[in-house]
Amino acid sequence: MIFEWDALRVLDQRLLPDEERYETLHRADDVAWAIECMMLRGAPLIGVAAAYGLALEARILAGHEKTFLEKLDQALVRLAATRPTAINLNRALIEGSRRIHAGGSPGSSCPGAP
Repeated sequence: MIFEWDALRVLDQRLLPDEERYETLHRADDVAWAIECMMLRGAPLIGVAAAYGLALEARILAGHEKTFLEKLDQALVRLAATRPTAINLNRALIEGSRRIHAGGSPGSSCPGAP
């Protein structure tokens, strides 16, 4: 998995061991799809991917102050629905949500950010 500023590149695990192919995901919905279709497997990987999906969505929504939190919560629900019993996934999303709601509006400072 490779996180870039505006995308998440993931290895399509369905093709292993015969082929090594990466897919580029740009939104939380893309990440949710990758989890649902079993492109991503394993509890830790799914949790990390979901957190990155939330980060990608936050970046896209950053200019929409009035609907930022509402739309981000919708993305969180979408991601959580991919594997309702996955503990790592839900922990990552709960922590991401907590941090986003604590930070307030988009563009607010983030401790430790450059």
